[in-house]
Order: sequence, then structure tokens, then C-alpha cells
Amino acid sequence: MVSTRKTLAICLNGSLLLQSSLAFSSPSTTRSHQSLKRSRVGPLHSFEVTGFEVMEAAGATHAPVMSAINSFFQTQPYLAAFLTCSFKASAADMIAQTQEMGNEKPSTSESSFSDDNEVDSNVNISRNLGFLFYGGIYQGMVQNFIYNVIYPSWFGTDESLALVGKEVLVDNLLFAPFLCLPIAYAFKTAFASEEPLGLDTLKVGLEKYVQDVTTKGLLVRYWAIWFPANMITFGVIPAHFRVCFVALISFFWICILSSISSSSEENLEGEEVKAMPPAMSIDQ
Repeated sequence: MVSTRKTLAICLNGSLLLQSSLAFSSPSTTRSHQSLKRSRVGPLHSFEVTGFEVMEAAGATHAPVMSAINSFFQTQPYLAAFLTCSFKASAADMIAQTQEMGNEKPSTSESSFSDDNEVDSNVNISRNLGFLFYGGIYQGMVQNFIYNVIYPSWFGTDESLALVGKEVLVDNLLFAPFLCLPIAYAFKTAFASEEPLGLDTLKVGLEKYVQDVTTKGLLVRYWAIWFPANMITFGVIPAHFRVCFVALISFFWICILSSISSSSEENLEGEEVKAMPPAMSIDQ
């Protein structure tokens, strides 16, 4: 019993001595203890700083390029719009033609051994030029004038939600069905037709446009893409980058439009072949 009491007394005295030594420890010892704690998170902290430094260095490297692009679109808006949209429209139509050729099945076993030159010859260069000039002239230069000159003069520049709604409605319900899409079909027909450019050529293009609107839901597909896209265009995108953003979205739209318009041409050619009278035989 006595030994147990002595053991407890020794433990109690030891704990008291430890507490007193910690309480009266020197400031230098406390600082070294705190610095030890901080040093344990040093590698993570240095990694975060290094990551931010790398990001800042990358941004600084690309800053002159982005500044030059921004300056080009601000100082040369029509040239920038033409180059951007013409390249975009040509590339989109080329992709659409490639997909159409891939979907076509060869009629004979010999056609499966055709070389690359025959595949390249199937690309409709005239059709591609039509989309190239349509993209550069209308989607680039004309739309830049509409977005940055006509709309501000009509609706103002207060950037309110009501203003954005007006611009979206006018662009989709007025300019799209009566200017944008008819011009696209006129350009394509003018370049793809073997006849010289004239009223008859434009009439054929407008007839194809009306057919695609009434039978293939062309306007419905257009509105499904461009109503939400135009909300972003007029509500978020800076004015000098609107045509560039529209070019990005219209890349996919041109693929759809190219496929729809080309299929309508095939249907018209099939109807013309059916309407032709049967050829007379030589014996008769």
C-alpha cells in the first residue's frame, strides 16, 4: 500500500515538473516549434506557388498573341470577319461532302478499287466556293455590319435583357428567313450551276430554299441552334468578337445546311429524270 502511494506521488510530481517546464519555455524554443510546424506544409505550399507561377508564365507567353488578335479584330473588323467566316464555311462544306461520299456505297465491285484521285475528283469545288464566298461576304462582312452598326442604331447599346431579346427575335424571325438563308441558297446555286448567273439561276436557288423549308424543316433546325446561340452572342460576347463566335457555331450549322441543300438537289434531279419521256429506239 505504501509503495503504491509513493509511485503515485512520483508520477504526480513528474507531471507537475513537465507542465512547469513547458509553461516557462523560452520564446526561442516556441518559435522553433512553430517553425517546425510550418515546415511540414512547406512542400505543398511551394508546389502551389510553382503551379501559379507556371500558369502566369504561360499567360505572359501567349499575351502578345492574344493582344495582336484582339487588335486585328478591332482595327480590321471586316477583313477579320471575311477571313474567319470564309475559311470556316469552306472547311464545313468540305467535311459535309466527305461524309456524303463516305455514306455512298459503290455500285460495283470495281469501284471499291478506285484510287485517291477518283475520290478527290468527286469533291464539288463549285459548291465549296459557293459556301466560301457566302461565309466570307454574308456571314462575315454583312453580319458584322448588322450586329455592330444596324442593331445599335435600331435598339441602342444599353445591354439590357430586353435589348438582347429584341436583337435575337429580329435576327431569327426577320433576317434569317428573308435574308440569311435565301442568300446561302443563291450563292450555292450560282456557283454550282453550269448556267451563267442570272434571274433564272437565282429563281432555282429560291425554289430549293422554299422546298427545304416546307418539306425538311429547315427553319425549325435553324431556330433550334440559333435562338440559344444568339442569346449568348448578344448577351455575353464582346461586340468585336461576335462574328468570330457566330463563325464557331455556324461551322456546325454549315455542315447541316450543306447536307440539306445537297439532298434537295438530288431529289430535284431525280424528279427531272422521272419527268423525261422515254427515249425512242433506233429501230423505230
